[in-house]
Parts: sequence; C-alpha cells; structure tokens
Amino acid sequence: MKTLKTSLAVFLAVTQLSQTAQAGLFDIFKPQPKPVPTRPQPPLKETMATINSKGRYQNLSQWGQWNIISTRWTAEDEQGFSDFVQAIGRSDCRTVEDCIFNPANPFYGGDPGPELYKFWSDCADWPYFLRSYYAWKNGLPFMFSQGMRAVPLTPEQQAAVDAGTAKAQTDIRYSANGNVPLRQVRIPHPTLGSNFFEIQDIIQDSIATSTLRVDPRTDFGDTYTPAIRHGAIRPGTIVYDPSGHTGVVYDVTDDGEVMVFDAFSDKKSVSKRRPYSSDRYTRSRITHGGWFQNFRPVVIEGAQFDRRTGTYVGGVLRALKNSEIADYSTEMFGNTTTADGKSAYLVETASGYKVTTSFQEFLKRRLYLNGTYSVDVLREFKNKMTEVCDDFQARASGVQEATTLGIAAQPHVAVLPNTIYGGDGVWETHSTPGGDVRRRGLVRTALKSAKELVAMVKSGNPDYSYYSTVEDLKEDLIAIAENTVKTCSVTYTNTAGRPVTLTLEEMLRRAPLMSFSPWHCIELRWGASSPQELRSCPDINDPVKMRWYKAQQTMRNQMDRDTNIFTGFTLEGLEQNASKIGPVDAPNLNLVEIFKKEL
Repeated sequence: MKTLKTSLAVFLAVTQLSQTAQAGLFDIFKPQPKPVPTRPQPPLKETMATINSKGRYQNLSQWGQWNIISTRWTAEDEQGFSDFVQAIGRSDCRTVEDCIFNPANPFYGGDPGPELYKFWSDCADWPYFLRSYYAWKNGLPFMFSQGMRAVPLTPEQQAAVDAGTAKAQTDIRYSANGNVPLRQVRIPHPTLGSNFFEIQDIIQDSIATSTLRVDPRTDFGDTYTPAIRHGAIRPGTIVYDPSGHTGVVYDVTDDGEVMVFDAFSDKKSVSKRRPYSSDRYTRSRITHGGWFQNFRPVVIEGAQFDRRTGTYVGGVLRALKNSEIADYSTEMFGNTTTADGKSAYLVETASGYKVTTSFQEFLKRRLYLNGTYSVDVLREFKNKMTEVCDDFQARASGVQEATTLGIAAQPHVAVLPNTIYGGDGVWETHSTPGGDVRRRGLVRTALKSAKELVAMVKSGNPDYSYYSTVEDLKEDLIAIAENTVKTCSVTYTNTAGRPVTLTLEEMLRRAPLMSFSPWHCIELRWGASSPQELRSCPDINDPVKMRWYKAQQTMRNQMDRDTNIFTGFTLEGLEQNASKIGPVDAPNLNLVEIFKKEL
C-alpha cells in the first residue's frame, strides 16, 4: 500500500482523463460517457531523487544490463511469464529473496548475491516486480504508469462534499472515481538507462495500489480486465482489492480454485498460498478497477536492429489497446441482469443455465474442469477456516520486525496519518490497521460462509455434496471451527527475547486489543493484558505510549475499513475524538460461541 511518489520525474507519454460519470457497483449495462484524452503534457525535469539513484548500482552493471532482443510480447512470452510465476508460486518461497534465489526460478544463478543487492517488494509492487524481472531476463520491453491523478468528482459528488453530507477523499489509493496516469514510462529508458537494479528502485517507488485503480473500459492503465476463463485468468494475473491490496495468481486448479500469493508491507515477506476468496479481496464499482487484471502486452514500433550488439534500439513503445487484446472483457462485472435490473452472472449448470449474483460462484464454475461442477461442503469450510488461521499467522513477521529493528523502542509518532489505512514511511511498512480490521472481520465471514453452506444443503442444491442431515452438518462445521481455533497458533518473541505462544482462540479474543501501531511493544501488538505477559513490555512505564494505546481502542473496535474517517490527530486530539472514530465497545469474536448460537 505504498504512497505514490509523484515527484519522480521521468517521461514517455502522457494521457489524461477529463471526467467520467460515477458508476455503481454493477453499472456496466448503464450508458457511460467515454473518457476523453487531453493533449500530452511536456516532459518533466528529473528530480534529485531520480538523479541520485543513477550510479548507485554501477558495480552491478555487468549483472543488470537490460537489452531489448524482442520488440514485442508474443503469446510465447506471455506463456513463459505464466510458467515463471507458477514455478515461483509452487515453490512455497516465503521471502522475496528466497523466491529469486530458488532452484524453481528458471533464471536461478544469474543474479548478484544478497551481499550485493537486496531484492524487495511490497504488495503493490509484487506484480510489477515479477513482470519487470521476467522482462529483463528475456530482453523484453516494459512500461509502467507514474504520477496517478484522481478522476474529478461529478458535480453531484462535489455538491455533496460542499454541503457536508459527504467527505472528500484525499488519499488517491481510495479515490471516489478511480485514477488515470499522468505519464507512462518506457523501460529501458534513454535517460534512466538500462541497469535493471537502478530502474527497479524507480519502478517500485512509483507503483502503488492507486496504479491499478483505473476504469478498465479505458486504455489508460498498465493492465486490462480479462475474460473469466482458463488461459485468461492465469499465473501472473493480478488480483486487485480496491480497499488497498494486491496479490498475484500463481495457479488455477482443475476444480476452479484460483491460487494466490502476495508480498507483505515489510517489503521482504511473501504470503502462504491460498485460494482466491471474494471475502478477502473485496470488490467495488467498475471505475475503481478490475478485480482481476492482466498486464497489457507492449510493442516497440519502428525500432532498429543493431547487428553489432544483437539488440533493438530506438522506436516508440506502446501498450496494446483493449480492442487489440483477444481476451479483454468486462464480464467480471456482470454478463446479464436480474429481473430488477441489477447486474448478475449467467452460468451453465448440469440442467441448463441459471442466473446468480455470486461472483465467487461465477468464477469457480467458469474455471471448473473436473467434470460436473460440485462443491465438497466440508472441504470448502475447512479452506475457509485455514484462511482464518493463515491470516493471523501472516501477521507475525511484520509485527516482530518492528521490535527487531528497534522501532517499538522509539517514542510514538506525534501525529497519526489522515487515515490509519494509509500513511507512508514506518507507518506504511510496519503498522497493521488494515490487516487487523480484516482479521477481526474473519469471524463474520466464516459465519456467513457456514450459513450459506447450510442453506445450500438444506435446499437440496445438487451442486453441494454432503453425506448426512442438516443438523449433522451444523455439528461438523462447529467441530471444524473448534478444532482450528485450538490447533492453529502463533509464537512471538517478547521484548525480553522469550517465546510466547497464542492459539487462534486466544488471538480472536485479543483481536480488539492488538495494537496496530509500530511504536508499541510487541506484547501490546499481540494484545497482552495480563501483568505476567506485560512484565517485559517497557511501554507500561511510559505514560505517553499507554495514552496512545488507550486512545486507539475505538479504532481497534472497528469492524469495517473506512478510509473516509479522519484519523490525523495528535494524542490530545485523538483522546478528544476517539468516541467519534469507532465503537466504544469491543466486538465479541468468540468464534465457536457465535457458531453455536447463530448457526
């Protein structure tokens, strides 16, 4: 969730969007005004940050030379990229460097060691990192957007902001109507050079989740929305969550599971592998970008072949338009409508066709290859509970690092970001409010999933396989949940260097107590409240830090991620406004108790 550094000034071409109408979540069937490109902007001067990056990796020039030996991405190149991502994903590497220095990497052994260069990526960079690395290794051109600008508010939206009935969103990652790039940068670049390692820093400093928040009906973005079918949804496809997260598809199984992995905000860790879930990756309106996106193929037109070097030079680089891409489609936003005019999906079943409003069902049915479509109810719910476990375990490395690096020992920052779900610097890398609110919501999504499975079996839906009665199913689901919360665990190292193990059951109980601030001790980061566990936490003797911890409680009680809530307060300001930011009472997250009561 990187804050976009628009000051980096490099230029290839500029396209702008003047205005687009506000679209609803499923508005693709409504007529929409077409964005109109404006005249290109003049080249911008390079900033000192860009200039200072030059020469930084001169000692790696023999490793990093990026020569163009092919002027376009062909179907074979796209397949090669998919094979590369699939191999990395299947290797189960857990850090960016492990993924590169891994025998599964087809280019293994051709990179400088970690003593010379540290490979890194966060979640927004991850798809761009993989794509640019493959392009470099194969002598292919590359292009990325820079300087994202929010599409202006509609007159109606602006009037609501002026009247005080709506809030203006200042973080471009969450812009109301999506974004457009101010420029797209060609790589290799005549000014930036052709050293992959120098270029990589610029790419990763330029990319944020806002880069993917582009209306897919336009040709402005680096990516396009593919059709929902095998071959279009493939290893290397980007999974985009408009609330500020990305992942990358590394496999599509015959039973319709889209397998995803992502990089963490600590810029080094890579997630466990998991099936795509529309509960984890939230969806939004079409103007906010596609939920699945593929990189546009790029081509250099008019390049000259240099026989001396065996490379192409010159020419004009451009990305293919939607009309030139065979598998471009917006069907993920709906391919039919319901009786009341809402967008929906027409899917094929064993007995014909039916209409569903579930994107998850549409996705899985389209990708299912194992004969007649069937959902193993218990397996489905076990996967859901594994997702809950994995999400809490994924929190461990980033939280631990804030202590290891000494951040937790520093004074607390004087002012919070305008939205705790944004920010930059230490906050961006080491805070956890976005992940924490998602984890608190996992009880709700697990219960929702269980209720839906019970309803399908109860209705006699032939697509859902279960061996016994509905009452037995409820007991089986509760047993799966109970087993997971007792067997799943995380072990953290406290400030004194001793291990502390927490079960998922305990972590759920503590979830509203877990500090998201990187300046709190690791004991508070894991929601410790007993004198025994807090004994090693230095913050209990720091009145200012404890005031921050207490003042942030209402934010830790939130169950939904709302980037429009202003949080840019000093300590005194937060204490005065805490009750306006979130619920006073902490949510009950006793998963098994809730299941027994509500299922």
